[in-house]
Amino acid sequence: LWMATFNGMISYHLRSGKFHPYLADSTKAGSLPYNKISRVFVDAEGVYWIFMYKRGIAWYNPVLNTFQRTGEKVNGRFIDYDTYCQAEDKDGNVWIGCSNEILKYERVKNKFSVVLATGSQVSCLMCDKQGNIWAGTGAGLWRIEPETLKRKFFSTADGISGDIIRGLGQDKQGRIWIATGNGLTLYNPKQATFRIFRTQDGLESDDLKYGFYQAPDDRFFLCGKNYVTWFYPDSLSFNKTIPPVAITGFKVFNRPAPVV
Repeated sequence: LWMATFNGMISYHLRSGKFHPYLADSTKAGSLPYNKISRVFVDAEGVYWIFMYKRGIAWYNPVLNTFQRTGEKVNGRFIDYDTYCQAEDKDGNVWIGCSNEILKYERVKNKFSVVLATGSQVSCLMCDKQGNIWAGTGAGLWRIEPETLKRKFFSTADGISGDIIRGLGQDKQGRIWIATGNGLTLYNPKQATFRIFRTQDGLESDDLKYGFYQAPDDRFFLCGKNYVTWFYPDSLSFNKTIPPVAITGFKVFNRPAPVV
C-alpha cells in the first residue's frame, strides 16, 4: 500500500505491518525529488508514477529502490507541471491532467507531449471502452480520439448539467456518467442524448464536489460532506411515455367557470 503525503511518500507492507518512509535528499542520488506528493499511480506495466505538487512527475523503480525525474522538457529542463489526474489507454499510454493542459506519455516512443491546451484545470480523466479519452475541466468536458487526436467539446449548451466537471464513469451499457457542480448527467453516446439528475430526483446535493467513484461491480458512489449515496446504473428505470395533458376544469376566483 502506497500513501502520498506532503511530507514524503510512505509504503505499508500488509503482511509485515511495517511502514517505510521515502523523503527527498539532495545529497543522495536516486532519492525522492520532492517531498510534496499529490498522488501515486501504478500503470499496467508496473511502473510507479509519482505526481509531485507543482513539481511534475517522477518514476520509482522498486527493484533498485530509486526515483527518476521525468516529464516534458523545454531547453533541457523539466517543466514543473501541477498534475491533478491520470488515465491509461488501451495502448498503455498515460494521459495526465494538469492546470491548463493535457499531457500524453507515449510508451513506445518514451515521449511526453502536450495534447490539448484546455485553458482550465483538468480535474478528471477516463478512458472509455471504445478507447476514447474523456477529460473533465472547470469549463466543460472534452472527448479525444487517441489515434487521430480528434476532439469534441461538451458544455451546458449541449445538455450537461454544469460546466464544472467533478468526475467521470462509464457503465456496462457504454453510457457516460458525468458528475458536475450542478447535478449528475447521463450521456448516451449512441443516441447523443443527455439526462440530468438533481436533488428533485433524489440527489442529496447538486454540487458533487466531494467525490465520485465507480466500483468494480459497476456501482457508482456520490460522496458529500455528510453522506454517501450509491446506485447501480442498470437498476434505474425511466418513464419514456410522456403523459397527455388534458384540461378537466377551469376556475375564476376559485369558482368553476365554463371553458370557451
